[in-house]
Amino acid sequence: MAFALRVIHHCRDCEVLSVSKLYLTEPWGMHDQPRFLNAAALIKTTLFPENLLDLMLSIEDTMKRQRSQRWGPRTLDLDILSYDNHTIATHRLTIPHPQITQRGFVLMPLEDIAPSMLIEEKSVSDWLKQNDVSGIKVLVNHANWWHQESDP
Repeated sequence: MAFALRVIHHCRDCEVLSVSKLYLTEPWGMHDQPRFLNAAALIKTTLFPENLLDLMLSIEDTMKRQRSQRWGPRTLDLDILSYDNHTIATHRLTIPHPQITQRGFVLMPLEDIAPSMLIEEKSVSDWLKQNDVSGIKVLVNHANWWHQESDP
């Protein structure tokens, strides 16, 4: 995950402005698999949303992402949660992420970097209050974890 953030940051069209703490969460969908690491990043970019998606998919490919089972184990899963408050619905991309308001493991890191960001006219903080976050643990309690040379 740290590698992915460094690749994004070094892309000439992107700059990582802020990164959340690193969280350890229970798996989503299929429960018989290892726990997940979750984080969120605020990225400044000149890329159009579809081009940003292409960058994310190329990073996943570099990290050997296999898409064999929906919600199954994966090496890396990069999502575009929001893009400058735009609503986008194409065959490849839906923004805001369709289940963002129902996933505490997404909202908790997002609150670290954008607590007042509005999703469907409610703040990230307000959405987070409506989600169960009992299985979410802070693994790294600072925002500079992604600068390390190896992934945690």
